[in-house]
Amino acid sequence: MIKAIIFDLDGTLVKLPIKYDKVYDYLRHLFQTDENFQPLIPSIIKNANKDKIKLNDAFEFLCKQEEIGLGHLEIIDHSIEILNYFHLRDFTICLVTMQCRRVAERILAKMGVSSIFSSIITRDENHDRLEQIKETITRFSLSPQNVLMVGDRIHDMECAKKAECHYILSNPEKIGKYPQYQIISNLSMLKTLVQ
Repeated sequence: MIKAIIFDLDGTLVKLPIKYDKVYDYLRHLFQTDENFQPLIPSIIKNANKDKIKLNDAFEFLCKQEEIGLGHLEIIDHSIEILNYFHLRDFTICLVTMQCRRVAERILAKMGVSSIFSSIITRDENHDRLEQIKETITRFSLSPQNVLMVGDRIHDMECAKKAECHYILSNPEKIGKYPQYQIISNLSMLKTLVQ
């Protein structure tokens, strides 16, 4: 029985446009490398090589680019409705995101759903998705079997599987491509899948 739902933010609840070319150029200059910085967060951590000043510079620049993207934020269809739907039914609603905290909080405020979330873990607290999920489960002393992770990336699903909780991929572009995952085309479908 599902008691808590962990949502990813960008790509799942909203679309936050970021000029990644600008981010990659800055990071190549900062770290003096020609790396492509994909996946982004692990590549930043690897290149920082425990240099906290460079790591902070990289994340601060990324956060500023995310703030610029707020001006063109797109709220994904049904996301506000589905958050309210499960909140009103006493599910514990949590968020894990690779955005910085100040951007995540501004997004939730724009959506009018800040008070719905019982837990928010951003990359400022932990930049590892598996650890974000595990920490969320631990905060509420839940069994992983009572937790559902909803994300838009295969990496979200792999991490949820490792954390031993349930998972649903919300991404119409992935339908038919990954038969091992339960994939939905829009968030409103969660109403019939989660009782």
